[in-house]
Amino acid sequence: MTLDRRDFLRLSSLASVGCCTLGATRASANNGVPTGDYKALVVIMLRGGNDAHNMLLPLSATDAYATYAATRGSLAVADTTLTVPDATIAPGANPYRGDTPLDAAQAYLAGMYALPGMPLGVNSVMPEIAQLLESASVKAVLNTGNLVGPTSKAQIEDGSADLPLFLFAHNHQRRQLELGRADQLNGPGWAGQLADRWFGAYDPAFPLGLNVSMDSASKMLTGERTTPVVLPSTGPTAFNPFAIDGAIDSNVDRLAANRRALYQYLMGDPRAPRFDDTVRPPAQDYTTRTPRSPENLFEQAYQRLGDRSDDVLAQLNDDWQATQARLAYTSADLYGNRGSDLFAIPSADDLNLELPSAFGSFIAQLAAIATMIKLASDQGYGRQIFLAHLDGFDTHSNQAETHPALLRELSLGLDKFHKAMGDLGLADNVLAYTQSDFGRTLSNNGDGTDHGWATHQLVLGGGMRTPGMLGDAPSLALGSDDDISDKGRLIPTLANDQLTATAVDWFGVTRDDLRALLPNLANFARDPGDIASALLGELLT
Repeated sequence: MTLDRRDFLRLSSLASVGCCTLGATRASANNGVPTGDYKALVVIMLRGGNDAHNMLLPLSATDAYATYAATRGSLAVADTTLTVPDATIAPGANPYRGDTPLDAAQAYLAGMYALPGMPLGVNSVMPEIAQLLESASVKAVLNTGNLVGPTSKAQIEDGSADLPLFLFAHNHQRRQLELGRADQLNGPGWAGQLADRWFGAYDPAFPLGLNVSMDSASKMLTGERTTPVVLPSTGPTAFNPFAIDGAIDSNVDRLAANRRALYQYLMGDPRAPRFDDTVRPPAQDYTTRTPRSPENLFEQAYQRLGDRSDDVLAQLNDDWQATQARLAYTSADLYGNRGSDLFAIPSADDLNLELPSAFGSFIAQLAAIATMIKLASDQGYGRQIFLAHLDGFDTHSNQAETHPALLRELSLGLDKFHKAMGDLGLADNVLAYTQSDFGRTLSNNGDGTDHGWATHQLVLGGGMRTPGMLGDAPSLALGSDDDISDKGRLIPTLANDQLTATAVDWFGVTRDDLRALLPNLANFARDPGDIASALLGELLT
């Protein structure tokens, strides 16, 4: 198949074609764009506000743990110190505490993994994260949150603090993460702005632009003249709706053919096949459709865009299938799955946990992203930003029953993704990090926790070599200088902007671009004349 990708991408538009959405980022070259290697950023949004105080928690037998236990009440994780499990355990074995079967709440509160030299332990349902922290493949960034500038309790109380807009509101706090600034709610996203700035810097064989979102579009990835590619979270199975060059031998194939026929008809494409009568009677014979009016320039451009979108999707399907065939993971996950099964989704019996019906969607997203990374790196593409999401963290109620499965999937997913990148030889070329609306309150409401502020984040890959946790662990005492309420809403000491800036700096942006993408970053510079002094310098060491 011959594709005129250069013309297609130059149109810089967005076409929705049933299975996915393509956004283009292509025009004239721009200075200051890194070349010569492939790098990918993977931003993982923990939607709803992750209670990181029960993900990373004070070590047992310390004054900090006693304060934590008194504050958390019935949601306190036990002070039992667990041994980090070996790299592989038998399916069905219990990594949480001995061989005693535990339900979700029991496993969640069973204890923690303590790691040498680290101030916080890891929840018992996250043995993979404990391993990754121990092996210096993951670092934790402590006490982060949306900030306009450094903020103290005294400033908040005397009214001099410049606070994020609509603090504690899900949609507004998530929007500020997407924009890369806590003082606005509208405008292009930080990754979308980067796509605008790098518009046309690459001319690869790969037909997609800089930004790729799993499942749904995001403001983070949308610029003023660029849009993200949106791919389904179900992974490679959704790339088949246009794979109809051969025999149509199933109802699914006929439905796919109908979707393509309808799309081509709407584009005015004379190649459009007719609908399959066995699925739905056609309104007319679409094979008689003629091209749009040649005197209407807009219709001509629209038709060309549609034709090329159709071709690019077909090419993407071909490239996807070829890449899938080349994938040969050799590592095993904690339950011994290896090779093509590395991203296998463990069962409730495997995990000794009660699992929600949505369990595994995040793992599937990471599997799809891994395939896209392999595809793009093979094609010689320069840079990509991916957005994945794990939903369900708004744990006002039933936290002991719902939070463990979320943490378990996060731990499993990051471990599988890390091993996949290692097998592909791209572990140092890919950096993944978590974000969340906000943290949760230290106190519980009897069945869960409420909207808080500061939280902890996890960072994976990017060439880090030394273990550790960055930032200061806050006081977990209600009413402390870190708490702006009587419920334990902690003030962040590191800004989300600083974490994003460190990732973007690793990605290769210039200092001027860094200032433009994250306008408040300068407020956190230790040296006012040096924007780099706001970065988390030890993160990727």
